[in-house]
Amino acid sequence: MFNCWGHASASRVKYGRHVVLDQNPRLAPWFEPDGWTWCLSNPQTRSLLCDVCDELIDWAGPGKYFHIGCDEAYSHATCERCRQADPVALFADHVNHLASHLRRRGRRAIMWGDALLEQGKWPAGFSATSSAEMPTHRAVDRLSRDIVIADWHYGVTQGEVPTLAHFRRLGFETLACPWNTAANIRTLSRAAQTSGSGLLMTTWHHLAQCIPLLAWTANCAWSADQAALRLAQCQGPLLRTATAACLRRLVPAEGRFERAGWNAFEQPPEAD
Repeated sequence: MFNCWGHASASRVKYGRHVVLDQNPRLAPWFEPDGWTWCLSNPQTRSLLCDVCDELIDWAGPGKYFHIGCDEAYSHATCERCRQADPVALFADHVNHLASHLRRRGRRAIMWGDALLEQGKWPAGFSATSSAEMPTHRAVDRLSRDIVIADWHYGVTQGEVPTLAHFRRLGFETLACPWNTAANIRTLSRAAQTSGSGLLMTTWHHLAQCIPLLAWTANCAWSADQAALRLAQCQGPLLRTATAACLRRLVPAEGRFERAGWNAFEQPPEAD
């Protein structure tokens, strides 16, 4: 995944090779004034994002999909040039251009769905960032149906997930996307099964925290009653030790704990 709309600031602060984006004022027009969102009216931005996607595809090797992000773009169309454009059309054209570019590379685009959901129209806990001031949900009719919608709702812990059916009625394939609580994972896994959607577990944390939840997600994905394995069985020294052993086979760690995929500041007590 590469964030091609919101979360643009990570391109400047996370990676040393991109520090020039923070220190070269000539590149400021690539971003909205607050730096959080890419400027979609700048053709250089579009060119850069396509180049980054190409580089990541070449690095990752064969595949069918590419996640373009596109969530939480709170400062969309706030620069002088973007304010002169239709913000909904600007967003839709940007996403369709990326999807078309990826299609030529043999990949289908995946995007987050929050910008396509209107605030106040969905139950509490659902991720919807389209608003009256910035009605990006109106772009949904303009988007290519080749795009897969990754429907993320980290605060939903029980009941139905009607947004999956909403997107599917509009002609999109969908992924239910939980995060970091057992109830959230269980609820969205069940919703994926009943709606015919895929399931995409998100891991916005260090590997050591995510491993138990990955095991729990796998259990929820294949277990008919989602009760064959309790979350407690996915935790503790046994799982961490087994995970470290697996990682050592996958990653040549040469005896270094952190090179096996762990965060050295969260070393479990049973580690050597």
